[in-house]
Amino acid sequence: MFVISVDQIRSLEKKANSLGYSYGKMMEAAGTGIAEFIDARFYEEFEEEEERSIVGLVGSGNNGGDTLIALRLLQQKEWNTCAYLIKTRPENDPLIGAYLEAGGTIVLAEEDQRYATLKKLCGKTQLLLDGILGTGIHLPLDDSI
Repeated sequence: MFVISVDQIRSLEKKANSLGYSYGKMMEAAGTGIAEFIDARFYEEFEEEEERSIVGLVGSGNNGGDTLIALRLLQQKEWNTCAYLIKTRPENDPLIGAYLEAGGTIVLAEEDQRYATLKKLCGKTQLLLDGILGTGIHLPLDDSI
């Protein structure tokens, strides 16, 4: 296993993009890897279909995209999924469209008074997937996330 810095990952992504491996392809690969790992590791552990649940916290960046892809693939593999959008993504976002087409559920944080829905979701779900914090995060955290 390698541990690399934020600057190194940004440089690698930029180089890959310049060589034709687009950010979209990188997100698809990351989301697919996440979904495959979760499904392989946890599918049989949760015997009942209603136990196979996952909530993805989805930000506006590429980590949010990775998460939407993973949730779409898990939804297609008989997981109960929910994408909790921390920030609204573009109305024509193809990742949102594909996720909804797969049967996924979306909750908008801006419509969730006092995070009541998020609290209920977290109380019922087996897994929580972070699609907020990534290489673009700046510390200290503030309310803009």
